[in-house]
Amino acid sequence: MVRGGGTSRYKYIIIFVIFLLSISIRSFGLETTEPNYNNDRYEISSKEELYWFAKMINGEVTETVSERTTNAILTEDITINSDDVMDAIKEADGADNSGEALSWTPIGKDGTPYTGTFEGNNKTISGLYFN
Repeated sequence: MVRGGGTSRYKYIIIFVIFLLSISIRSFGLETTEPNYNNDRYEISSKEELYWFAKMINGEVTETVSERTTNAILTEDITINSDDVMDAIKEADGADNSGEALSWTPIGKDGTPYTGTFEGNNKTISGLYFN
């Protein structure tokens, strides 16, 4: 007797694994990495470096002094939350789980805005989620 549904079972296992990974990223936070500093600006090429830069500007990196006028340039396209991961999370339980995404805190705060130059360099940042 041949039983069907084997492929479907693997689909749900994959969705569950992706769901667990997304929870672990959200729960433990993203490990940030200080980007290269060259020619009086930070060269940002990954989401870890982008998050570090935002934390530094917002005064959340303890080993540096927040300098709202610090300049940065993107050197690569950066994707924070991929569409595939978000779709898999939503499909896993049928609900909108945008809260499961890696959230973004904007660069600069009320009363202390970012006044440096953030050069896009014809690169993109996609998948940002903030509430």
